[in-house]
Amino acid sequence: MKNKCIHYLSALYKNEKTDRGDAIFPNALKNGNCKYFAPLRVVKMAWGFDKLFAEMKVKDAPALRAEMRDYLGSKGQYYRYKLGQLKLLPEQQAYIKQLFARYGYKDVEFDHFSEEIDFTKS
Repeated sequence: MKNKCIHYLSALYKNEKTDRGDAIFPNALKNGNCKYFAPLRVVKMAWGFDKLFAEMKVKDAPALRAEMRDYLGSKGQYYRYKLGQLKLLPEQQAYIKQLFARYGYKDVEFDHFSEEIDFTKS
């Protein structure tokens, strides 16, 4: 079980300079189960919105941006995802693509992608 848990695996590969942090202690594992178990998950993260809005009608852009800001939490969060300071999980990407589809834009893509470990489910 531990060899498939992101918590255990991340501790094995931590930076040598890291000497403190939150911990899950070995006694959390009881009868072969751990309530903190989080599987290692590598996902395709996305960021950047220029391509999303490239072929859009001018009249649709303000409403779509407003709905994206509401979904992402704030204007500041919107720009963090746009600039790549934060990256969108696959579930977030799917929601945004569905949002664009409601306006009639079906084949939209984000600007950038990278394969990364998902630490959000841990």
